[in-house]
Amino acid sequence: MVSVTVVGATGYMGSELLRILVNHPKVDKIVPTSRTHAGKPVSSFHKNLLNVLDAPFVDVGLKDIDTDIAFITALQETGSRNCPHSWTPE
Repeated sequence: MVSVTVVGATGYMGSELLRILVNHPKVDKIVPTSRTHAGKPVSSFHKNLLNVLDAPFVDVGLKDIDTDIAFITALQETGSRNCPHSWTPE
């Protein structure tokens, strides 16, 4: 089993990723992040996840992520600027 953080979980890509992850048999913990919606339940923003994922959004810095996997679904300039080990194509 793995734990997963979704950075930018309020956007379209984040929403779709959350939808996929809640049904994944090997995922046991999902940490959805959002600076502007921190503390609010995911289902208050993503109605399709009502009674499926009621975990709260958290505001966590990238250096403080403590899960097995992290998906950066935020805008490219936000993710690459804040991700200390991001991959950039040459």
